[in-house]
Amino acid sequence: MLSLPPSVRIFVACEPVDLRRGSDGLAGAVCSIIREDPDSRAALAAVDAALDRCLGAMVEVARAAGRALEPGDPTTAASEAFLEQFFPEGAQAITGLPYTEQREACEAILPVMASEAWRPQVELLGLTRYVARATALLPTYGALVDATTPARAVAWAEVQAARVTARRAFLSAIAWVLAYVDEAAAESLLAPLQAQIDAVVALARSRSREVDVAPETGEPEAPAESAVERATEAPVEATPPA
Repeated sequence: MLSLPPSVRIFVACEPVDLRRGSDGLAGAVCSIIREDPDSRAALAAVDAALDRCLGAMVEVARAAGRALEPGDPTTAASEAFLEQFFPEGAQAITGLPYTEQREACEAILPVMASEAWRPQVELLGLTRYVARATALLPTYGALVDATTPARAVAWAEVQAARVTARRAFLSAIAWVLAYVDEAAAESLLAPLQAQIDAVVALARSRSREVDVAPETGEPEAPAESAVERATEAPVEATPPA
């Protein structure tokens, strides 16, 4: 069985392609779809490997320094403090992360290693050159990560906030229609909204493998009321537009 690190990405081809295009043609098709330069990906892998070696060397040198001397020696104490602070789970806990997360971890620990507070321990353990090397690699590493990582349109927190805002605006619109528009016109205005809600609910249910059940009986529960129905039963106080 293959064992791949988290940094390895796997792409699944969803459309057929003519294999007679040859290696260059297929490579061009892949680049056009994933919108990445293979050379930049190779450069990122090389810088990532160099950064991993620096981090791994820090752990090995610190451990060796601590083991070589007796307990209570300043070097042993510095080794224990350094490893506990920066590598409590070993170097693999950082080097095994996906590129973006490893970058964030390095951006968090390397400035602290180079700070005045940790400089005596770093120098005592002989790690100054490793810290300097990793710090020098980090800007290039970050730039390559940005160049090869597809940008996300929005963060999940923004999606949640947008849902809350949309829900409030939606309920306020329903309440205003029910309060200030006659019944026939209100039904006409709310029908498209109800159709949209039903479509969204149906799509969500089609993707869900779980069925809601009543805790008392264990039987499947009836579909929940629509937002329009809930708003009709308990209207939301609305402020008419100016």
